[in-house]
Amino acid sequence: MKKIFTLLVILAVHSFLVEAFAQGSIMVVKVGDGSAALSNAATSAYLLEYKTDGTLLNTYALPTVVSGANRILTLSGTATSEGLITRSDDKRYILMAGYDAAPGTATVNTTTSAAVNRVVGRMDASGNIDVTTALTDYASAGNPRSVVSTDGSVFWVSGSNVGVRYATLGATTSVQVESAFTNTRYLNIFGGQLYTTSGSTGIRIATVGTGLPTSTGQTVTNLTGIPTATGSPYGFFFADLSASVPGYDVLYIANDDATGLQKYSFDGTTWVSNGNIAVSVRGLAAYVTGTDVTFFATTNTSSANSIVTLTDASGYNGTLTGTPVTIATAPTNTAFRGIALAPETIVTGINTPNKSKEISIYPNPARSFFTISLPDEISNYQSQISVYDVMGRVQFTDKIVNTNLYTVNQVLSPGVYFVKVIAGRNVYQQKLVVQ
Repeated sequence: MKKIFTLLVILAVHSFLVEAFAQGSIMVVKVGDGSAALSNAATSAYLLEYKTDGTLLNTYALPTVVSGANRILTLSGTATSEGLITRSDDKRYILMAGYDAAPGTATVNTTTSAAVNRVVGRMDASGNIDVTTALTDYASAGNPRSVVSTDGSVFWVSGSNVGVRYATLGATTSVQVESAFTNTRYLNIFGGQLYTTSGSTGIRIATVGTGLPTSTGQTVTNLTGIPTATGSPYGFFFADLSASVPGYDVLYIANDDATGLQKYSFDGTTWVSNGNIAVSVRGLAAYVTGTDVTFFATTNTSSANSIVTLTDASGYNGTLTGTPVTIATAPTNTAFRGIALAPETIVTGINTPNKSKEISIYPNPARSFFTISLPDEISNYQSQISVYDVMGRVQFTDKIVNTNLYTVNQVLSPGVYFVKVIAGRNVYQQKLVVQ
């Protein structure tokens, strides 16, 4: 007989990070094919996959001709603020922005978005590239810079004159989310909150509204303690390194000026400086192992620039340490732009060859509770159930035995989660949406 076990859980204030990047790789944007010096014309671009030691694994050419619903994705050869990339919150996609303009289109950043659409590119872990989102109202006569997404179906975009806008996959128009600061740079999502960097007066790194806003009129708020009169920030990374401070408590910021890579720690009230390393960088990707944070960054030179790596082992509120080591250099007449951890394949039902052996979750989307249904044949196993957010942080875990139904009553913030069940040699994983 099936039994339903209900567990009331109060989440611990501090949750630990699951290492999400151990044997993985990094992705970097390369602009130019090396045949001629870079110019302000539309230029072919590539996504390069590297091992963490700088060994080149794969090169993916971004489209330079229209194919069905997929548009062109090129970049300005000399606009060094373009080509920033992110990995989606669910880790499945690399996102970037560009132009629906054939290579050679002169002064492409001065074109209107009505004539030359600004496009969103999305690449999955198999190298499939989607450029079906071509916007007529994004970064007109300006530079498209950054795109971030929760799951590859919705996007927040930034640019040199556009503020932050919101669009959906395949759309032709977007929604103005904020317009107070039009010169926006790198976007990313941490802990369900949208952030942007900018060199505009009054902000350097800031929240955009509350959570993941999709409507107009949002407020942009600089993080407390981060100077607004100095620095030139692009990429950034939050880490949770202290058990005594709730949520993300360490912040790293990539600057393309003399301030270089900066580190701040949150004391519960304000962000406190932990020093900097004077390496001028723009693109930034990182992963956490224990309390060590390892970075990969692209240096700020117009061409033949480099990917550097370093590890900060100083932990929470420790002075930033580490020596940048060059692992790859862009060939002559090309340049590296953005960098991100490589996308991952989300596996459902490992060792479960047919649908009857997959787990199911209902209701999904959920609100205050959800039930996990396991295959009958594993009900005699002692199973481990874990729920973790899109940053890999465990929100709930428990063991069950001799049942194949398990109901969880849990307070979870709205967002996307993943439910993993380990039963013997079987591993099951399903996506959960909480409203």
